[in-house]
Amino acid sequence: MAASDRVDRRAFLRLVPLGGVGLGTCLLGACQPAPTAPSPTSAPAGSQSTSPSGESRASNSAVQPTAAAPTAAGYPVSLLDTFSPKPDLPSTGTWIDSAYLNYPPNPPKSSTEAPGRGGSMTYFTQAVYPPATPLENNPSWQEANRQLNTEVHMNFATPADYSAKLAALMAGNDLPDMFALWQGLGTAQRLSEFLQSQAADLTPFLTGDAIRNYPNLALIPQYSWRNSGAVINGHVYLLPIQQYRVGPIMFNNSAIWDREIGPNYAPQGADDFKRILQQLTRPRENRWAIGGPPQQVTGIQFGFGPIAQLFGAPNGWQLTGDGKLLRDRETEAYKSAVGYVRDLWAAGVYDPDQPTYNVVIARNNYLASKLVVVQESFGGGWTDLWLRGRSQNPPATFNFMVPFPAQAGVKPTHFMTAGFLLANGFKKANTDHIDELLRICNWLAAPFGTQEDLLVQYGLQGTDYNFDSAGNPVPTQVGPSNSLYVGWQFMSRHPWVLYYPGLPDFGRVNQQAQQSLLPLGAEDPTWGTFSQTYLAKGRSMETAFGDGINDIISGRRPMSDYDQLVIDWRTGGGDAIRKEYLDQLTSSH
Repeated sequence: MAASDRVDRRAFLRLVPLGGVGLGTCLLGACQPAPTAPSPTSAPAGSQSTSPSGESRASNSAVQPTAAAPTAAGYPVSLLDTFSPKPDLPSTGTWIDSAYLNYPPNPPKSSTEAPGRGGSMTYFTQAVYPPATPLENNPSWQEANRQLNTEVHMNFATPADYSAKLAALMAGNDLPDMFALWQGLGTAQRLSEFLQSQAADLTPFLTGDAIRNYPNLALIPQYSWRNSGAVINGHVYLLPIQQYRVGPIMFNNSAIWDREIGPNYAPQGADDFKRILQQLTRPRENRWAIGGPPQQVTGIQFGFGPIAQLFGAPNGWQLTGDGKLLRDRETEAYKSAVGYVRDLWAAGVYDPDQPTYNVVIARNNYLASKLVVVQESFGGGWTDLWLRGRSQNPPATFNFMVPFPAQAGVKPTHFMTAGFLLANGFKKANTDHIDELLRICNWLAAPFGTQEDLLVQYGLQGTDYNFDSAGNPVPTQVGPSNSLYVGWQFMSRHPWVLYYPGLPDFGRVNQQAQQSLLPLGAEDPTWGTFSQTYLAKGRSMETAFGDGINDIISGRRPMSDYDQLVIDWRTGGGDAIRKEYLDQLTSSH
């Protein structure tokens, strides 16, 4: 973590006076001219985009403190300073995470007392892992509960059932002590009203000098609070779970790429990239040049997102220099990317089965060298490729690809994440119980390299993990089921660090990716705002648009249908969504 970041985090939370909440519904980028559709409504004068040189500019940052936050000079020595070991590779700037080559030796205990008061609590979240070992048969879970002095029960819902189950809990006024609101799920209609009426107001606990009681939570970066929509009308209602800022990346199979194209060769533009992909395509060998999973919201196939970055397309929404709010599809950059991918499909560089791909198919085909270039996530996706590729014979190795300009004069973008995985709400309760829950979250957010961190991440030594010769906790066969799959990291965790046991180059290479990609980073000015129309209609609108783009790319519809798809999106609710975002951006200035 950079020193400047540490001071900013200690200063803690600037309360954003927004009117509602939006959990990662959209994304931002560089300004591009709009197509022939009518001009959108204007945003407040002086709004600008976000730059990697600082946390934000005017567009997303009507960020004024409403309570006296502790300054760095007056802040007591934090657990981070006391217990976190010096990184092998410290942060080199904004959004660059610290990296560790091996797990720090002799982990200290960071807490002096149990945070709980001997009762129990329930946490509701989405199940993104296989089932954990049940509490009654799980010594690691039992030990964590013992140290917390609280019996923590996890209530999981499958991804398919999560939204419906959350809506039922909200409608039935039967909330658990803590509940997770996952990014991008369109969790429930009228969410901001619900949080203000039914969730605990965390403002008295997490602002001003009160944050001193939860020093680990004070280290959550401000962008996670802001972009998650944790603050509504000047009050804190959610506790975000921070994560890295790097978004989707293109990877190439370095063994094939270096042998057939050239070691570390970087394409010189869109035409050169097409040439390379045609050269890599070998249908008789069942090998295709490129592929990827569908986009999460729109369902657009063909690994479209990273290719759109080459043309400088926005990462969802963007504010132009004259204060207008544009959706990515309203820019010539995005339209050009659609036309380019349509041309690639016609050239035969994709697997003919690409329209049926999901993330599992794309990843498995890439690992099997059926694909040479693939889109993957920075975090778990890359790690999975690394671990599984290393175990193959011969091992499969991969290089990340930095976005290159599609054409001369174009600045490519990199679609950043909003910097949070999810945000947790708290059921209304008396002051003592909310304080207890926040102390539990503070304990779970113990710094990397402490005994608490080792327990919740890896479980019990000898049962769930063993140290290798370099001191890294290597999970046993039952380890993940007893520790990782329990889901502690969804309740609360320390800021992201770059480390994975048994992969000594993991931190170094991941940090190099951040250093290369984040200078091109594009954010979204609507992060942290809320659109009722989007929650009501956004999913169906995005699916309809994505289906149309898939038809255009695959040749089932002509490219001339593109402008009508944009008009249909606008008249079907896009302009209403735009106005709702702009109203909030205007009121925040």
